[in-house]
Amino acid sequence: MKYFLIFFVFLLFSCDQVDRTAKKIEKCADSKAESLFKKKIFEYELNNTYFSIKKKKSGFLLRDKVIAQIIHKELSYLNEIKDQFYNIKSENIDIINKLNYNLKYMRTRWWSYNEAVEWAKDTESERFSKRIKSDFFEDYDKTKKRLENLLSFHRSLILMYETELSNLNEAEFNKNLAEKLDTKSRENKKFLKNKIDIKLQRRFYEQYFQICEKQREESPILFDKKWK
Repeated sequence: MKYFLIFFVFLLFSCDQVDRTAKKIEKCADSKAESLFKKKIFEYELNNTYFSIKKKKSGFLLRDKVIAQIIHKELSYLNEIKDQFYNIKSENIDIINKLNYNLKYMRTRWWSYNEAVEWAKDTESERFSKRIKSDFFEDYDKTKKRLENLLSFHRSLILMYETELSNLNEAEFNKNLAEKLDTKSRENKKFLKNKIDIKLQRRFYEQYFQICEKQREESPILFDKKWK
């Protein structure tokens, strides 16, 4: 009976030690998670201020205007060579067959502003080389339809960005941003108040917990002093 009581007390003491150690590791993981949350909120605020959003949308607007101008010129060129289209194709058939239409002409939907500007700087010779090395001369009607669809697409983007910029109100925008930041902050605090088994369901927190465990293994006394 005596030995059983000693074993029972020892077991309780060991469980209590494990629990206290787990709490210290949890505090360490909480601290890392809190730092991550603060960093993400800071980055979100930095990338979503009134001026950064206005600059971003203005850049998109300028890009799509440049692209629309290029497409419009290509449609004009296509109309000018309508009667010679297949003669030009025939004259360059060796190059066209070799490339086998693998390259789509003017994949403008994925252009950055700088790429659009580079296209705008092309000489007629450079632009013609791009047409020959793509699917431009595959079929007149297909090329015309594709360019018209692209032009319509970018014009719709231009209208969208112009509307968004004209409706952008600084005071209202800042109010909404503050509300979003407050919501994110409250959600983060709520997460940290959860029980450990719930927090460990999130992969990033599990990784922080493992990092803290390794830190304690390397220097247990220092770790326990820091997170007591």
